[in-house]
Amino acid sequence: MVNISSISFNNFLNLSRTIFVAFTLILTIPVKTIATNYLKESNSKISTNGSNLSNTNFKGSAKYKIAQSEMLIRSRAKQFLTQGAQLYSEKKISDAVLSWQKALNLYRQIHDVKSEGLALGKIGIAFQDLGQYRKAIQHFDIALPILQQANEKIVKASILGNLGNSHLKLGNFSNAISFYKKSIALWQELSDPANEGQARRGLGNIYITLGNYSDALAQHRQALRLALATNSPEALSSTYNSLGLIHSNKGQDREAHQFYQKGLASAQTIQDSLQSKLSQAQILSNLGYLELAKGDHASALASYQKGLSLATTIKDKTLETSALLGIGSVYTSRDEHSKALTVLQRSFSLAEGIYGSSLKAKILHLLGATYWQLGQFNEAELYFNSAVTLLDDSRENLDDIDKVSIFETQVHSYALLRRVLAEQGKFPEALEASERGRSRAFIELLSKRQASNNLSPLLRQDLLPNLPDLLRVAQQQNATLVEYAYVADEKFVARGKLYGEFVKIYIWVIKPNSNISFREVNLTPTQTNYLQQAGSWANQWKEAVEDRLSSGRIEPLKQEFQKLHQDLYSILITPIADQLPSDPSDPVIFIPYRELFQVSFPALQAPDGTYLVQKHTILTAPAIQVIKLTRQLQTNRATNTSNSLIIGNPTMPTLSLEPLEGAEQEAKNISHILNTQALIGDSATETIVKQRMGSARIIHFATHGLLNEVTGESGVPGAIALASDNQNDGFLQSDEILDLKLNADLVVVSACDTGRGQLTGDGVVGLSRSIMAAGVPNVMVALWSTSDESTAVLMEEFYRLYSQNPNKAQALRQAMLKTMGKYPHPVFWAPFNLVGQAR
Repeated sequence: MVNISSISFNNFLNLSRTIFVAFTLILTIPVKTIATNYLKESNSKISTNGSNLSNTNFKGSAKYKIAQSEMLIRSRAKQFLTQGAQLYSEKKISDAVLSWQKALNLYRQIHDVKSEGLALGKIGIAFQDLGQYRKAIQHFDIALPILQQANEKIVKASILGNLGNSHLKLGNFSNAISFYKKSIALWQELSDPANEGQARRGLGNIYITLGNYSDALAQHRQALRLALATNSPEALSSTYNSLGLIHSNKGQDREAHQFYQKGLASAQTIQDSLQSKLSQAQILSNLGYLELAKGDHASALASYQKGLSLATTIKDKTLETSALLGIGSVYTSRDEHSKALTVLQRSFSLAEGIYGSSLKAKILHLLGATYWQLGQFNEAELYFNSAVTLLDDSRENLDDIDKVSIFETQVHSYALLRRVLAEQGKFPEALEASERGRSRAFIELLSKRQASNNLSPLLRQDLLPNLPDLLRVAQQQNATLVEYAYVADEKFVARGKLYGEFVKIYIWVIKPNSNISFREVNLTPTQTNYLQQAGSWANQWKEAVEDRLSSGRIEPLKQEFQKLHQDLYSILITPIADQLPSDPSDPVIFIPYRELFQVSFPALQAPDGTYLVQKHTILTAPAIQVIKLTRQLQTNRATNTSNSLIIGNPTMPTLSLEPLEGAEQEAKNISHILNTQALIGDSATETIVKQRMGSARIIHFATHGLLNEVTGESGVPGAIALASDNQNDGFLQSDEILDLKLNADLVVVSACDTGRGQLTGDGVVGLSRSIMAAGVPNVMVALWSTSDESTAVLMEEFYRLYSQNPNKAQALRQAMLKTMGKYPHPVFWAPFNLVGQAR
């Protein structure tokens, strides 16, 4: 047996050298050499075989000849291993690969699978160092089952980490996360805190790239605990660097600065001079980024220049590229455009030899920003287009929720692209750019749903918005489309998921006759604050209505709501009022942006006191392309869906949810209108509801909606409360809905806060998104906590009208107007938002 403990496997895996780059997050986890020690098993076997060879009777046998041949082959393999290790140490990696491949072939010849697995690991890491990550993965994949069979846990744990690293370089984040988790589990089993910490840093850094800061923080806190226990300066500097970046991306500058200083102090105590300089250069790059974001240009420039000097000394091309990008960003921020362009062009030339798209995209973005500030719009447009194309590519292999999260860290390039187009008067092209910068993950999700419904999935290029398609949607819907987009402060230095202060709103109005109007609204700080209050108001309203002791807050909050929606009318509607249809029955589909998803457009109030719903038939949608894709799903849905599924006041599962007698009566009244039988109490189990949802044309939930109390494994918030049984817990989560195949034309979730969720550039990530992605073209949800009495009036009137004339938007409008007569304040009649199709 091989004595694995005698092999220096600490050199097999080094995950601690993680590089973070200013203006972007580049995760490189270079791996030091696989153990250069050759297998000691060879010597022991040769010695044993030698003693056997002394037997005279054995010498002439066939077995003797075979053993002698095997001994010679093993000895030659050992020579190739040693030669490869020497070449590797001399940085002659390609030659080392050739030598190790010869050893591999010899081990295969004598069927020494254990030595074969170790040789494959060496070759895999060499290909990784050469930047040939697919070849590295191929060798690691072959080595893993061999090492598993040989029970070589230490080498297996190392290779799992290297597989995570290689998949990370290729942008296969989901695979990288999976392999890092397996590596962590194995290092824990082996009680190896140093290597466990390295693997946790690798995993945490992927989460930083994806913008998943909560999971990143959890991993790096664990890594810090392990680094302190092992007292490793290298591990401490790397962990402090990552913690600094997390806090910087969250806007917590003081904490970030403290971690960077600790990281620098640790890096300076690393005995390996090369590693010490490398660690310092990495931290200085991030420190410069933080100082630039704070407006301290002098300190930022000094940090970047010091980092550049270190990177040049150690000949690290990625760090050198990053430092030059940082220096260029300082020059751009100081309006020293000539210097900026010179440095950035040099940075981009260096980046051509670096694997991965993120760093290149950020250089292109900054080149675009510099030309834009110079007023050279054509050049700026070219660079921004190139940047967003690379960013699109970077999300290709991600899971849905990861696409949403990473897109939040990339929005600045899309925002500046639409801005530079608008400032040239290219308003239709700016609309295309606006669509390209929203709901990208949702659109790809809907395209996959098409494939699952036996429709042709959209090709990659078809997923990109184009003007004819956008105009066609307005024509097909016979509706006026209104799309909003924010414009951030031009001096804002993008980092993490921070957007900066919004200073303008762009508004496009697309009419059914293909006419496009464009408006630009300059925002005062007070108006920007109004846009951010819609969600906070809903939070306060929920607390007030749920806490009987806060009844004194109800009236002030109602007044606050009225004032807020009057102010929002002046920002969102007044600039385009002349472009909206004069006939109240003509539909208007609003395409909100970020906080605007929390605005009740029907409740927007004009100076004359009239509400928008009194003038217009209103719907919303996450993006124009979403309308297009959900219409295709609607057109091709199953034809045997004529029944209705009505659920009211199920027997509540856990979380101390109170019964809803009003919801029960609401469900019974609706079922009477639709001539069906409602599922009430114990009969409304999650299992039965799931079974019947696929064959229903209309689905109505009158129950509790949960926003943050229940979150699925993917991180998507939201759930619908149903009765539990021995198969399901009673919480129909957003994740579970996404896995269903629904044929309904309409789903109504008559429950509090069901229209809310995680606000992102991809829209609202929550229940409504999951329902639409499951195949439903029209969803009605609530933006705040609703009243049982007013909701019952509204829903009964809605279904009465809808059963007579299946125009959902017009039925909702008339239902709101009727409810308004009995409950005048909009908090009672305006919470429900119809998302989807006008026709």
